[in-house]
Amino acid sequence: MLHLTHTEELVCRKWAVSVAEVPFCSAFKQEVLVEAPRSSMLHSFLLACREWSKMKKIQKDCWYFMVLLILLGSTRDAFSAKPADSIVKLEQSITLECLCPWSGNLSMIAWVKMPEKKRVAVFHPELGAVTPGEYKERVEFLRSSKMDGSISIHNTTSSDTGLYQCSIQTFPKGSWTKHILVEHRVDMNLSMADPNVVEKGRTFLLRCNYVDKGSVYQMTFEKVSGKRIDTIALCSKEEGKVEECFLGADYKSRALVNCSDALGVSLMLVNIMEEDSGVYRCHFSANASGQTTTFSLTVSTEGTPNTSLKIHMYMYMYVGGGVLALILMIMAITLICWHKRKKRAKVRAKHHPMQRRLLNNYEQAALYDKMKKRTKHQEENEVYANITSMPRQTKRRT
Repeated sequence: MLHLTHTEELVCRKWAVSVAEVPFCSAFKQEVLVEAPRSSMLHSFLLACREWSKMKKIQKDCWYFMVLLILLGSTRDAFSAKPADSIVKLEQSITLECLCPWSGNLSMIAWVKMPEKKRVAVFHPELGAVTPGEYKERVEFLRSSKMDGSISIHNTTSSDTGLYQCSIQTFPKGSWTKHILVEHRVDMNLSMADPNVVEKGRTFLLRCNYVDKGSVYQMTFEKVSGKRIDTIALCSKEEGKVEECFLGADYKSRALVNCSDALGVSLMLVNIMEEDSGVYRCHFSANASGQTTTFSLTVSTEGTPNTSLKIHMYMYMYVGGGVLALILMIMAITLICWHKRKKRAKVRAKHHPMQRRLLNNYEQAALYDKMKKRTKHQEENEVYANITSMPRQTKRRT
C-alpha cells in the first residue's frame, strides 16, 4: 500500500482541482494514488488514461496527472529525505510536543502550518500568547518548563491534519526547529519486541540486520509511544551508497547512526534518560519487500547511585595505586643511582695519583703517631743501655 507524504498530497490536491467533477476521480485517487504500488503507479494511471482517452476533457486531465506523477517520481528523494520529526494521530484533542534541549533565554515561540506557513500560535515571555484566526480558543501552550513550546489543539477537524513547524527562538544559541506531522492514520502496529534493560545515564546500542532479499533504499529508526511516532534517524541509499542521513530534532545532540554497513544499521543513544523507555523499531524499505524489527527499552534507576559510587571508588583506587607505584619507582631508581655513584667515587679515589699520595701521607702520619706513643710498660720501667763514647779528636796547631 502506498503512503504519500504530506507535501505530495498537497501537490496532488492542487492538481486535482481541475478534475474534481470527473466521474472516475475518486476511484482514481483510491486505486492509483493509494492502493497501487509505487513502482506500478504510473503504469496504472496510463491504463486509466487510455480507457478515457476518447473524451477530450478527460484526456487533457489525464495528461495533467501524468505530468504530475512524473514530477512526483523525480522529486521522491527530495520529499523523503526530510521527514517529520514526529507523527501524531489525529484525535479530538492532540498534543504537539516541542521541547528545546538548549539552555539560555527564551525570546519567542512560533507555530506555523506548512507549506503555506499559516500562523497557528505565537508566545512571548512578556506579551503572552496569541492564537489568530480559526485556532483562537482552540490552541493552548502547555509551558511545563522554561524552554517548553508544546501546544494542545482541541476540537480538531480534518482540516487540522498536515505538517506543523515549531520554532523556538533563544539567546544566545539562536533558533531551534521541529516538524510534526498530523495524520488520520498512523501505523502503530508492533510485532514481538526484544526486551532490553539499560541503566540511567548509560549508552544504548541498537543494531538491525537486513535478512530479506532486495535492494535497500531507506532505513528508519523510530520510537513508538502512545499516539505518536518519533523519528530518530533515517538513512537514504542509492546504489548501495549512503546519500543522506537525517536525525530527529529531539535526538540530534545524543544519537549516532551508522548506515554504511550493507547488511545492517546501528544506532547508539548516549546519556539514557527515563523518558527513553518505550518501544523502538527499525524499518528497512527495499524494492522487493520491507522488514521491521521491534525492540523494547526499559530504563532502570535502581542501583544507579551505588553503581556510580563504585565507579568513582574504583577510579580513585586505580589513580591512587598508580601514583603510589610511580613514587616508589622514582625512590628506588634514585637510591640505586646514588649507591652506584658513591661506589664509583670510591674507586676513582683509590686510583688517582694525588689521592694515593695523600693516602700515603696519612698512613705515614698515623705510623709516626704510633711510634711516639709510649706504652704503659715503657712509662713505668726505666731502660738502661751501655753506649760507648767516641774518643775526642784534637785539632792540630799549625
